[in-house]
Amino acid sequence: MKTDSYLLLNELREITKLNLQSVTGFKSLSNEQLNYKPFSQSWSILQCLEHLNYYAAFYHPYLKKSILTSTAEAETFKSGFWGNYLVKMLIPGSNSKKMKTFKSMDPSRSVLSGDVLERFIESQKEMLDLIEKAFEINLNKGGIPVTFTKLIRLKTGDTLRFMVYHNQRHITQALRLA
Repeated sequence: MKTDSYLLLNELREITKLNLQSVTGFKSLSNEQLNYKPFSQSWSILQCLEHLNYYAAFYHPYLKKSILTSTAEAETFKSGFWGNYLVKMLIPGSNSKKMKTFKSMDPSRSVLSGDVLERFIESQKEMLDLIEKAFEINLNKGGIPVTFTKLIRLKTGDTLRFMVYHNQRHITQALRLA
């Protein structure tokens, strides 16, 4: 997939703003509503967000380092094989499907409090900041490892895409519970 970096980053920024707006709406819900699970195997709203907090804790430091240390100028972004593969699995309406969560990223046994919501909101503000800074760099650089193996590395642009679409996927899941 080849795309104009500017258009890609604008799309990611808009999705992140919508994600942030949706999650901010959860502040009006009670702790009971935020922890509600329709089935024992499903996730609550807070578990969806905690799952995303785990990913933010892993990827944000790598993204920060990649974006803040980049000296390359922006150019057309060309997604890598692994980045495109992972993102295609997440985008609603494409080949997205139910995926098994890695144990280290699975909050299903947790009963959580409202601080999960606040941490997620902060991570989305940080993501918006990272996206803004990414307008000045070459998204084809990076070498950011994925959570499940250090052998696969993603371009900065692919990591941003993965994070934003992964957030969108689970926020859509959480909204169905609200």
